[in-house]
Amino acid sequence: MSETFFIKLNGPELSFCSSHFILLPSGQCEALHGHDFRVEAEISGSIDDKGLVVDFLEVHQALQAVVAELDHCVLLPESSPAITVKREENTFSVECQDRKWLLPAADCLVLPVVNTTTELIAGYIARRMVQAAAGWPGAQLTTIKIAVEEAPGQWAGCEMQL
Repeated sequence: MSETFFIKLNGPELSFCSSHFILLPSGQCEALHGHDFRVEAEISGSIDDKGLVVDFLEVHQALQAVVAELDHCVLLPESSPAITVKREENTFSVECQDRKWLLPAADCLVLPVVNTTTELIAGYIARRMVQAAAGWPGAQLTTIKIAVEEAPGQWAGCEMQL
C-alpha cells in the first residue's frame, strides 16, 4: 500500500483583484471587467524524515509572491491569435475585434497564455509554483494543484504532475 500526503493552503491573503477580458467560445470578445480572485493550492508528495510534505511557510511565501504580481493588474494574453497586444513606450495597445484599449504599461501584466481565462490563470500560477518547488530542498512532490475562484462558487484549476 502506498500513501500520498498533501498540504492545502487558502485564505484572504491568497487573493488578488485584477481585470481582464476573454475571447468567448462563440468568438465574442468580452468587455474589460474585474474580479476579486481567490487562490487555493494543494501540494501532494511523500513525507520526508521530519514528517512533512513541504514546509507550509515556504509554499505560502511563494504563492503570496505570485498573487502579489497579479494584484491590481490588467491581465493580457501574450500569444493569442485573435488578441493583439503591443508595447508602445509606456503603454500597451490592445485590440480584439472592434475593441481597442490603450493601457498604462505599469498597470498591465502580460501572461504567457492564449486567453486570460481563469483556467489559464490557474495554469500560470501552477507553473510558477513548480518553479518555486525547485527551491524546496528535500521535498518529494508528486502533484501541484491550483484552483482559482473568479466569483463565489465558480472555480477553475490546473493540476500538474511532477
